[in-house]
Amino acid sequence: MDFNDEKYTIVSCRGCSGVKFIQDNAPKAQLLLVDDTANIVRAIAQGRADAAFAVLDFYPVIMKSFPETKWHVLPTIIRTLYDPIGVKKGNDSVRHWLNAFLYDIQSQGIHNQLWEKNYGSPPIVPVVPQPCW
Repeated sequence: MDFNDEKYTIVSCRGCSGVKFIQDNAPKAQLLLVDDTANIVRAIAQGRADAAFAVLDFYPVIMKSFPETKWHVLPTIIRTLYDPIGVKKGNDSVRHWLNAFLYDIQSQGIHNQLWEKNYGSPPIVPVVPQPCW
């Protein structure tokens, strides 16, 4: 709520879920819309924005591109979102296979291990296996 002030500029990407959150919770703040994650990080590093409300799990990799910037990530998790995999309606064999595959790699911890390997830090909210059938 501290950012709900016109003296702050909050950056988000066009069409991202953070935009609605900012509009609902910090309507007085200036809103800077950019095209992608890299430009969110760049806007803060260049001083064009004061903050971002965003999915932070993969940002550390991009933030390393701006080592002169003193980054501060707040510990509060506003909400956890998962990205879905789209499957054509009625293609139950692919949907069941994907659900079983995801449950298998999540149960073995492979998902979280791959995340850390590829993004350089563990997921902020580790994936907990949930059967989808």
